[in-house]
Amino acid sequence: MSEVIRVLLPNGLRLVLTPDPGATMVGVSLHYGVGFRSEPVGRTGFAHLFEHLMFQGSENVAPGEHGRLVQAAGGSFNGSTGPDATNFYQTVPHSALERVFFLEADRMRAPRLTERSLATQLAVVKEEIRKNVTGKAYGRFPWPVLPQTLYQHFANTHDGYGDFGDLDSATAADCRDFFDAYYHPGNCVLSVCGDFDPGHVAGLADAYFSAIPARPLRDGHTPEPHRDGEYHQVHLDEHAPGPALALGYRLPDPQTDLTGYLAHMVLGTALTGGVSARLNRALLERDLGSVRVKAGCGLIGGPLRARDPDTFVVSAYYPKDLDEERIIAVVDAELDRLRSDGADDAELAGAARRCATLWSRAHGRVGERARSHGRLESLYGAAELTHELPARLELLTTKELQEAAGRLLDGARARVTVRPVPPDRETGVPVRPARDPGALAEVPADRPSRRALEPPPLAPLQPVQPSPLSDVVLDTGLRVVAVRSPAVPLVSLRLRIALPCADAAQAAAQAVLGAMLLRESRCPQAAELEQTGWTVVPLADTRQLVLSGDGPATAVADVLRVLAGALADPGGYDDGDVATTRTLIARQIAALAARPAAAARTALRRRLLGGQADEHAGAAEVLAVTAADLENLHATRIAPAAASLVLVGDLDPDDVLGEVAEALAPWRRACGAQPEPARGPAPVQEAGLEVIDDKSTAQTHVRFGARWPAPDHPSFPTLEVANAAFGGYFSSRLSTELREKRGLTYSARSVIEPEADGSMLLVSFEARREVADTAITEFHRLIEKLAESPFDVAEFESARDHLVGQWLAGVGSQGDLANTISGRLALGLPPTGVFEYSEKLATVRHEDVRTASQEFLAPGIFTGVALGDADSIPTYR
Repeated sequence: MSEVIRVLLPNGLRLVLTPDPGATMVGVSLHYGVGFRSEPVGRTGFAHLFEHLMFQGSENVAPGEHGRLVQAAGGSFNGSTGPDATNFYQTVPHSALERVFFLEADRMRAPRLTERSLATQLAVVKEEIRKNVTGKAYGRFPWPVLPQTLYQHFANTHDGYGDFGDLDSATAADCRDFFDAYYHPGNCVLSVCGDFDPGHVAGLADAYFSAIPARPLRDGHTPEPHRDGEYHQVHLDEHAPGPALALGYRLPDPQTDLTGYLAHMVLGTALTGGVSARLNRALLERDLGSVRVKAGCGLIGGPLRARDPDTFVVSAYYPKDLDEERIIAVVDAELDRLRSDGADDAELAGAARRCATLWSRAHGRVGERARSHGRLESLYGAAELTHELPARLELLTTKELQEAAGRLLDGARARVTVRPVPPDRETGVPVRPARDPGALAEVPADRPSRRALEPPPLAPLQPVQPSPLSDVVLDTGLRVVAVRSPAVPLVSLRLRIALPCADAAQAAAQAVLGAMLLRESRCPQAAELEQTGWTVVPLADTRQLVLSGDGPATAVADVLRVLAGALADPGGYDDGDVATTRTLIARQIAALAARPAAAARTALRRRLLGGQADEHAGAAEVLAVTAADLENLHATRIAPAAASLVLVGDLDPDDVLGEVAEALAPWRRACGAQPEPARGPAPVQEAGLEVIDDKSTAQTHVRFGARWPAPDHPSFPTLEVANAAFGGYFSSRLSTELREKRGLTYSARSVIEPEADGSMLLVSFEARREVADTAITEFHRLIEKLAESPFDVAEFESARDHLVGQWLAGVGSQGDLANTISGRLALGLPPTGVFEYSEKLATVRHEDVRTASQEFLAPGIFTGVALGDADSIPTYR
């Protein structure tokens, strides 16, 4: 277990240092003790707005430069606002640690809080609200509707995203008052995790932070009184494809009853955490298999992310013709059965292990461990819980689980029902053009005439050290790659089976097969798998079936034996279970197709690829799938010769190969190589924009695309750097112009989607109706400007070094490394290239990026789709 070292600076800043030998990156996290529970009446959303403002420059750092300097060093950064804390975090190479301390200390000392930056971030925050809340299905479910029903005090019941009227009334003076009250050393925890010398890091912290003056702490919020009874609210949602239900219960206070809180974590896993979980099984037994249910601790982000009061949530999504009382009855019955009878040793141990695995997996990255140390220290003074919690979960007793179930049954309960309603587009939040950041285009106060201090230079970048790796092909034709990566005591598994799809009917069968492969009705051993603490999730699409899982390294052989049985036997697809599963999947497909973002993406792919676009299953094709279809598909296509297995984690690569060969020996089915299905010709790509009129959407969803070379093309590393500079990360031209400078969108980005026969560059952003036409025009202007103003040296170096750092981060996490290697195998690329690719990126030249941009980011190669109210984009209608 990593040692937690605490240091208290004279001004009250708390340091939590956790050395992690061998980590390829270092995580730096600051938690300020202020969240949306700190907001008074009339200032809703202020904590989240202020999180955005803290990225708008400081005394020695220009607006937007904090992120650019972090990303140019190969790092990543972000911020988040919770009920009780606001978190700013970075993951960077070791060479950039001092730079991050300089940046964080500068904004802790003196952020730039101006009317211009406030206007820009108000526009960005409103777009975030439209994207994630008001314009999204279930956008206010279960938070904030559920706590509004369960609790009484304003601190716990208001919407932390904020009321637009409250946000619009904010001034720069209000922001400075908020900063003075909450953003100071004594209200902050600085946590660092990585491969470093603690004395050196403590000295850096003292050098950069100790001169920042201390200020008095504010009093905490008023305690929430306990209630009895049930409280019901109906929430109408114009975007929801179907009804939903949430049940909320108050959790024990983890500061005074940590064991009780942890018992509820395991209770949530016992109820819905796997195919053998109680609620999942009970719903199937009562012909309610079409209900998707989830139970667990925490309203936002998961367990242990808020002080008291925190909430245990049971959420369910169900068909329109189903009475929700039936679902509630099953929940109550299972809780009552647990309270009365408890759980046997095997069920309790399995639930505790799965819960521990989920926790460890969530902290597999060094940046997430740094955030967890800081969060747990800030909220509870217990940074050690990051490492201690898995063992504590496995010490829980049946009696404690019974008490947790009884607490839910006997305490207050909130019940929220979501009902879909037709959209009403006559109402909405008026736009206030007076706060348009464009009206405050250039304000001298936002641009310093000189800097008193400069960011420190970067230390030399440490080269990545390849991890021990074994790569063999078994006599069954299965390719196995095993890599040692002992960051956490887990192993990540990725089993990928190629399934090139010929038509929508086959795509439908593959989707149902993926959902049923490890269903208990055909694979009774799946329950045994979960008892080991492992969770394996099969997911099929139009090209492949991928089984992804994580669990304790000690149980790898047991898991593989279960998978061998499920893969070797093509039978066992029960007619009744198939009917239930296909109904659930058909509902999910219909709901996905109704989402504007999905519809825009599908339209773009068809415009870009024409007859070469994958055939996706519709609800009708899924509902036609039979058990016989699945058995035939399984018998003819699920073969080891078409598969690859990747294992990354706390293992010996050579030793594990013998375990794999022995455990998977029963899976020996032979079948011929399946050729790619014949596809129609790709269309002659035409520049332009197809407008899809949809007046039901709150935003216009814009997608542009272009065909690019395959990943094995010699110029691919150069193209990755070109894409990063254009729109591939936060400091890119696209994001800077559309989001940071203009406030036209919450997020604008471009990504490369690689495939073996060619890649696609996809650009995506959403914009509210009032600025959609302007946002699309700005995109075209950016593309045209590249010809006359190509990426300069600073843009190039920033993008290149950012990509190098992200590859370093990727090899340090078990799950990320497993995904990357599995993806490379699917593309026909060698697995060892994952450790060499950062060096290829580092040798990309500026002139090559400029040349590639002229060809692959030229105006004539892009085609696009805009889905929204056509009247709002008259230039392109």
